[in-house]
Amino acid sequence: MGFNGANIQFVGQFKDIFTKDEDQKGIYSEYELLKNFRSAKDIVAISNLYLQNLTKRYKAYPLEAVKESKGKVEFIKIPNPKLGINAAVDKAVQIDNSSNIAILAYENDTVMQIYSSLLSHGKQVRYLIDSQLLKLSNMLELRYFDNLLKQRYPDSTEYSIKMMSQILDEVSQVYKQSKNIKLLKQVINRYLSTYGTNAVSFWNSYLQEIELEQFNDEIESQFIVSTIHKSKGREFESLIM
Repeated sequence: MGFNGANIQFVGQFKDIFTKDEDQKGIYSEYELLKNFRSAKDIVAISNLYLQNLTKRYKAYPLEAVKESKGKVEFIKIPNPKLGINAAVDKAVQIDNSSNIAILAYENDTVMQIYSSLLSHGKQVRYLIDSQLLKLSNMLELRYFDNLLKQRYPDSTEYSIKMMSQILDEVSQVYKQSKNIKLLKQVINRYLSTYGTNAVSFWNSYLQEIELEQFNDEIESQFIVSTIHKSKGREFESLIM
């Protein structure tokens, strides 16, 4: 579950391979996107200062902030890298409760450690990781639902809305203390609203294809813990790295 991010060496390889066409004519060009429309001025300024220290970078010009707001950047020196997770969590729980807070890490393992720590603080939190090793179909409550459905209707060629709704009610009673019941209902209700009464094969395919990330936006949470790679394209009011 390590870092799955990109490597700039591939850009260099692309340049070497496609510099010229078959007639040896130059066809390679580079274009820079310089305007930043999302981040506040101070955030962009700090980014530019950091990028100046990179020895191998293809962009030659600094970024320009479009937003007029300044934003706030805070650096915290941690004497021991092993204390980084605790420091990030402690800082996150101190931030104003009205904020949408994200904590970014390099690796999936670190994301899950931070996620568990925030849960222990009683926080509503969800995570985004690079590889979906934690398949949603392996969730205990969903497996119980699927097994009960198959046991109750072993010879059925299709599952009706009524069948699945009755099984969902039973499972909800068995696992009424589980924190995953809300997620289970979201999974089943999305299937029913999409496919309705349909062949058993539709349900089996659905189980294999669904991922937790598809339902993440439906989970109410103040905190998001993510790998840097998975956070691309997202915006947060407060960010800890």
